[in-house]
Amino acid sequence: MSPRHPRPWHWGRTEARLSSSLQPPRGMPSVRPAQLLRRPGALQAGLARGLGLPPVPVRTRSFSLHCAPCSSRRQPVWGPGAGFSAAGGGPQPQIKGRLERPVQTGAQQPRKPACARPSRRLRRPCENVTMAKAPRAETFVFLDLEATGLPSVDPEIAEISLFAVHRSSLENPERDESGAPVLPRVLDKLTLCMSPEHPFTAKASEITGLSSEGLARCRKAGFDGAVVRTLQAFLSRQEGPVCLVAHNGFDYDFPLLRTELWRLGAHLPQDTVCLDTLPALRSLDRAHSHGTRAQGRKGYSLGSLFRRYFQAEPSAAHSAEGDVHTLLLVFLHRAAELLTWADEQALSWAQVEPMYVPHDGPGLEA
Repeated sequence: MSPRHPRPWHWGRTEARLSSSLQPPRGMPSVRPAQLLRRPGALQAGLARGLGLPPVPVRTRSFSLHCAPCSSRRQPVWGPGAGFSAAGGGPQPQIKGRLERPVQTGAQQPRKPACARPSRRLRRPCENVTMAKAPRAETFVFLDLEATGLPSVDPEIAEISLFAVHRSSLENPERDESGAPVLPRVLDKLTLCMSPEHPFTAKASEITGLSSEGLARCRKAGFDGAVVRTLQAFLSRQEGPVCLVAHNGFDYDFPLLRTELWRLGAHLPQDTVCLDTLPALRSLDRAHSHGTRAQGRKGYSLGSLFRRYFQAEPSAAHSAEGDVHTLLLVFLHRAAELLTWADEQALSWAQVEPMYVPHDGPGLEA
């Protein structure tokens, strides 16, 4: 006859002996043997606590919690450095975003979280990660890029456009006779075209109207040090901190711009933050709809948003300046909500990783 329990008979006796030997003194928290056996760093501390001995120091190593998937694989462990106090005074709350693991000696070293390993491609920052609160932006720079293709072909920037608007103009937007918002009278604009080293894909050339031949015929230089200095001078004229705003920016515009700047060893001001209006508007609508199905059927492309808000077609779509013009009007339509979202959810520019690693290393060109 098969045993009633699948585990060996002596396990129960072993746990019973452990339970009797690990009963803590009165007033101290009880420890389950199964918990100790499953947690390598806690066995020493549990034995010491249960037998009334001084706590055994356990060296621990910290790593940053990057995203929710990694946190599910890196559960907290119980021990002096993780769950119990060194004096055995009971469970201690974990520091949010930090986990403690015992240092393993020998060949078995703790593996890094998957999102901390070098990756050639950037994935959108996890929405569940608690970031440090970004500074309140005083100037919002709306930007759009036109490039040689999708991320899969390691694209290069061929056109960039930026509109810089002060926060006061967004908090009190100007409106026409019908009540629709119009562009602020005071704003700075910058639009640059540049000739990429690699050709456009056929689809990108069809959508943007740009081509390597046309840019070369107009004697346009590539994304070089002169472009970087122009961008830095443009941003330095604005009251900081600056918030870069792009539609689908976390998946395309921000990583690609970071790649081009990284290739030249250039940086933006440290207090620069980023706002992606695509996930922001989706989240705002989801909150208003209370999870109804009607919200899921809405389109969130820039053109769809403009048609829904203004009942008109956007002008000069798929040119960098035309898309920034459309983006700014869409932002003005939901300005109060998006400003609040930016104050609470904006991501630091330092946390944006390059879209890919360029072949030529960093170094500012003339």
